[in-house]
Amino acid sequence: MNKIAIITGSNTGLGFETAKALFLDGYYIVMANRSAQKSKLAINKLKKLGKGNKVEYILLDLEDRKSIEAFVAEFENRHGKFDVLVNNGGVLLPKYALTKNGLEKHFDVNYLGHFYLNSLLLNSMSDSGLVVSLGSLAHKMEVADIHFDDIAFKNIAYKKMTAYSQSKLALTLYGVELARRFEGSNKRSIIVHPGVSNTDIFSRYYGRYLGKIVMPIVKLFGITGPKEGAQSIIHAILTSDIPNGSFIGPQGKKEWCGNPGVCKLSDKARDKILANKLWKYSEELIGNEFNIN
Repeated sequence: MNKIAIITGSNTGLGFETAKALFLDGYYIVMANRSAQKSKLAINKLKKLGKGNKVEYILLDLEDRKSIEAFVAEFENRHGKFDVLVNNGGVLLPKYALTKNGLEKHFDVNYLGHFYLNSLLLNSMSDSGLVVSLGSLAHKMEVADIHFDDIAFKNIAYKKMTAYSQSKLALTLYGVELARRFEGSNKRSIIVHPGVSNTDIFSRYYGRYLGKIVMPIVKLFGITGPKEGAQSIIHAILTSDIPNGSFIGPQGKKEWCGNPGVCKLSDKARDKILANKLWKYSEELIGNEFNIN
């Protein structure tokens, strides 16, 4: 029987390249995306590879709690169990906006939506399952912090990179804490980062014309495309002996690009007290306990 991989944000960019690699390796792919149209196009691309029809789409909107609940119910009805979950979907540097949950968009989509999804879905995880969370070098930035007193930037000045780095630090803290809670089992949580990767998410928020101008420039600095950026995710999934709690990313200069390997987490990302505080705070925000069986 094929292993089942759920990948959020898998119709383009890093998520699609991950789905493609796993599909070719024999996995059954569940695309968890917001856009049905883009997902259909992505599925058609995979089916043209000549490896069968082991792929499907289930609607998932990470800033919509009802959509998350419906996704979990639909997945469990169709499959029951999964082997790999990739927390990949997200937004990058949009203008300031609050979601319908009253939260800043980066935090809600990149982090809290995944936290809620995982809290409902992990009961369906196989005994030797793997959760891969997409971190970022941004979690190491000086501005990276969890602003518990004003998580939505309603009172403090909103700066895009500060908000983005908060969301990626949060998801990294989650991945590390999940690994701690998996100790004593065969389940693993691995955090990855793609280096500096130019994907279509840049064009989505800054326009295709600007993206076409910038892409040739950033390549001069070793910044790669989605296929190269996805290698850390793919490596984390297909390399069976990577220890629980590892942080995987490119090994080139400044970790911008290169072959994947073990990287060092920031001190904040390894802070057990901060991780536990964030976990409890996140449970309050979603109104649901997240217990690891």
